[in-house]
Amino acid sequence: MIKLFTLWNRRLDQTHEEAVDYWTRVHAPKVVEAHGERLLRYACNVGMPADYSGWAPDEAPAWDGVAEGWYDVDDPAELAALVAETSDRLRDGERDFMGTFQHMATDQQVHVDRARAHRGVKVLFMLARRPDMTPAQTAAHWRERHMPLVRDVLGDTLVRYTTNVGLAADFRGWSPYEAPAYDGIAELAVDNPVSDHMALLQARQDVLLPDEHVFIGTYRMAFTREVLVLGRPDEPLPTTEC
Repeated sequence: MIKLFTLWNRRLDQTHEEAVDYWTRVHAPKVVEAHGERLLRYACNVGMPADYSGWAPDEAPAWDGVAEGWYDVDDPAELAALVAETSDRLRDGERDFMGTFQHMATDQQVHVDRARAHRGVKVLFMLARRPDMTPAQTAAHWRERHMPLVRDVLGDTLVRYTTNVGLAADFRGWSPYEAPAYDGIAELAVDNPVSDHMALLQARQDVLLPDEHVFIGTYRMAFTREVLVLGRPDEPLPTTEC
């Protein structure tokens, strides 16, 4: 099983609301139909304004939206081929709302899954490694050392928590070793609203921040509203073992 993130920003002539409406109402069902039985679950994660950097209370998210698809494939090349096969059917629809986008194939590990809908916000934490670390070193530290810290800090507020390590995949026809947009994406679905989630993280910065400096070179964060297009909130997330 490989998870595909598609990170996109809207066309310059559209508002965030217009682009999101077309994406969730018109385009997403077409993706589900085109990708057929190999697509196991599909979610639209709609970017939300928030005070991400202390610059403004309604600062725009890194991306207008992040599509998230769980695919019954074993190889990133197989996933890239599926995307290429269906691109002609979907391209016109993508141009109706997307100004730019990036695909990112990932290896998912599920650390918390209560198999229910979360009552708060869904957070996507997109990280790039420090320049002196390899992807393998970064993934190992993230999953073995940092993940348990986050899980313990968020405690019972955490409904779902996955770490998704970027995989090389030829989505643009440039190289089979094309690097992902980020080294990894943490996905956290929590019961807290944005303000409470941020307050909890800030209260425990003494635990999290020193360890983040060990392996993260830079990051972007997006608070999102999840719109589930394929699958049910009370189903466990698809995994390699399923």
